[in-house]
Order: sequence, then structure tokens, then C-alpha cells
Amino acid sequence: MNNIRRSKGEGSVYRRADGLWVAQYAGEEGRRQYIYSRTRSGAVDALRSRRADSPSDALRSGDWFERWLDTYIKPSVRQRTYVAYSGEIRRHIIPALGRIPLCELDTASLQQFLNDMLSSREDGRAGGYARSTVSHVRTRLISSLGMAVDQGLITKNPARGLRMPPPERAEKTVFTPTQQRQFEQAVRRTLNAHPNNMALLLMLGTGLRAGEALGLRLCDIDLDARSLSVRRTVGRVSIPGEGCAPFAVGEPKTRLSRRTLPLTDRLIADLRAFVDRRDALISASEQSWRLRAGFDPRWLDEGALFITTRGGLMDAPNLRRALAAIEQSEGLPRVGLHGLRHTFATRWVENGLDIKSLSELLGHSDASLTLNIYTHSLPEQKRACMDKLARLLE
Repeated sequence: MNNIRRSKGEGSVYRRADGLWVAQYAGEEGRRQYIYSRTRSGAVDALRSRRADSPSDALRSGDWFERWLDTYIKPSVRQRTYVAYSGEIRRHIIPALGRIPLCELDTASLQQFLNDMLSSREDGRAGGYARSTVSHVRTRLISSLGMAVDQGLITKNPARGLRMPPPERAEKTVFTPTQQRQFEQAVRRTLNAHPNNMALLLMLGTGLRAGEALGLRLCDIDLDARSLSVRRTVGRVSIPGEGCAPFAVGEPKTRLSRRTLPLTDRLIADLRAFVDRRDALISASEQSWRLRAGFDPRWLDEGALFITTRGGLMDAPNLRRALAAIEQSEGLPRVGLHGLRHTFATRWVENGLDIKSLSELLGHSDASLTLNIYTHSLPEQKRACMDKLARLLE
């Protein structure tokens, strides 16, 4: 069969080996239907005539993307995931592609759309959207248009052939062992004034994600068994038109993210002192909190570990500001909240500890993922390895 480049709206038109022209389209219930003609123009005209009577061919891409979000995605994913998908679809895809009929989307135009997102901005400023953003957009196109194929609205998925340039692996910033000790000492000096900075010590000492740490409750901590259990994650979800982003409680990131982590004696001692300060704050303030208009008692009632001085839940932006203040005051590099998790994994690997155990502590399903993403060989570690190799060879 000889495929001939088609014009917009011609669908899938090709010539068989025997010379007959075939126009292919999606019929009822998604079944492939064919129109045959002795000439290419005849096949194209017949296909256009059929499409004039077909409501699916009048469907705009933007309408389909909206339907995909609300009908297939919203009921099946967590709220935070839906908000993320919605932002990618409505901020990037619909403004660029929404007016195009769904049946006229093709791989070449979609690839150009992604290339434009990656390229420099029209105003001349360097750099387009981040590669991760464009990669997410590509994934949404593949998923949504794949569903359109399943629903018989188009015959094939034009996004399946989209390509992305290879990722540039960025160097991640972590604390050195000396910087880590300095940071831990600085945090402990702040705990009397800012007890919730205990979350920073937990993240650095266990590899917890920020949402996992902030989602902890008293029932998740077993001081006698020297362990904590990760059962949920908490974070703010920005919903357009709803003002201040509300908190959303969800399941951990993956099935293996539901895990129990052992705690060191030092962390246990820190936690015991923290719980005492937390209980004292609640005893002194709970009555006034509950009398305040608009007070949300759910965090207090369920025993959330990190309660603010107003009876609410500590959130990631406040924790991020606390981290940045300590980094700045101590002259430490800016590693960010996720850098604490990354530092934990780096220390583990540098000391030659078991990678499989680290993978389980971090909640990963594959140890290779742990090695590829969350480990970082520091210059002094590389030097020590080279010196050790030299001694062996000598």
C-alpha cells in the first residue's frame, strides 16, 4: 500500500497494491469502516460527504479534552491529580489546539506544538517551558486521544508518535556530612520557639516527602517501638475560582509508599520533647481555638502531629520558609524540602548501606529508580573511592 500525504479533513486515505483507493474512518462503536474508489479524489469526496453527516467529525478538540477531563479523569483520580491534569489541558493544550476539529489533529502538528513549547519565547527571552511541563502535556495528549480512539471518535491516536528530546540530568544540591550536622544542630536550637521545625528533622532523618511528614498523626508514631507509619499525604490543592487553596488528604504516592520507618534514638528523643510541647500548646489554646469563627477542628480532632499556633495544620509553604531561613542564617546551600530526602538517600549510599532497604524506606518499587534519582556522589566521596582504588592497585 502506498500512503499519500493527505490534506486537512481527508482522514486516512491510501492506495492499495492493486491500485484501488481506500478511505478509512471510525464507524459506529469505533469499528473501522472503508470507502473504496478508483480515484483518490473520489475516495476523498466520499469521505468528506460521510463526515458532513457525522456529528463526531464536527467535534472540536477543545470540547473533547473538556469531556475527557470531566467524564473519564475527575471520577477516577485524586483531587490533586485532577487539578494538575486540568491545568495542563486548559492552560496549554486547549488554547493552542482547541479550535481544531478532533478528526484533523495529526502527529506533525502536535509535534510542532510541543517543539514550540520547548523553544525560546517569542519575546526573545531565553528558554520556553520546562521539559517536565512539556512531557506532562505530551502524556495528556497521548491519554486523551487514546480514549478518543477507544470511543470511536478517531481511527488512530496521532499523539503516539510524539517525541521528546533526551532529558538533561540536573545536578541536585544536597548537604555534605558537615553541613548536615550543622543544619541539624541549627534546627534543634529553633525547636523551643518553632516546634513544627521537627518536620525538617524527620524528613532529613527518614527520607519522608513533605506531604507525608505533614500528614502524620499521633497514632502514626510509636515511640516505644521507635517507628512511624506513613498512611496518608496532605497538601494544598489550588482550585481555580476557590480563593485560598484548601488542604487535600490523599493516599501515599504509590502502594509501597505506605510503609513503616524505624527511628533513631536521637529522633525518638526529639519527638518525645516535641509531643510534650505540642500537648502543652493545645491544652493552653484549644478552648479559644474552638470558639473562633471559621475554625476547622478536623486536624485537632484527628490528632495531626504538626498543629500551628492557631490550631490549623502546618503546610508546605510555611515549612519551606522555615527551611530557607535556617539555610540562610547558617550560610548553607539552598537544598529545598525535597533536598532533605535527597540528602538522606545520599548519606545512605555513601556509607555503603543496602540499596534495597533504602528503596523500601523511600517507598520505591524498584531499587534502580532509587539509584538513578535519589543518590548523588559528592566530590569528596569520589576522591575517597579513587584513593581506595589506587591503594588496592598498589
